[in-house]
Amino acid sequence: MAVQLGSGEYTFEVNENWAKVPSEITLGDCAAVGVDRQNRVYAFNRGEHPVAVFDAEGNLLRTWGEGCSAVLTASIWARTIRSI
Repeated sequence: MAVQLGSGEYTFEVNENWAKVPSEITLGDCAAVGVDRQNRVYAFNRGEHPVAVFDAEGNLLRTWGEGCSAVLTASIWARTIRSI
């Protein structure tokens, strides 16, 4: 039986095979996760590719932050900027 987390309306089932990462990329422990309006999942991890971006089905779209570990240890904030 799969592990379930949360309760009520916010109950989620763990899918250990969701992330589809090519064998040449190794991700480290995941410290934080965020989702944008297009349901892309941003996983901040402690590997050589600090930010991994996935689509909703778990396909790896891209990574970024390589070589920037000092900067990425702080929070990453995203916001919408409107032009006037």
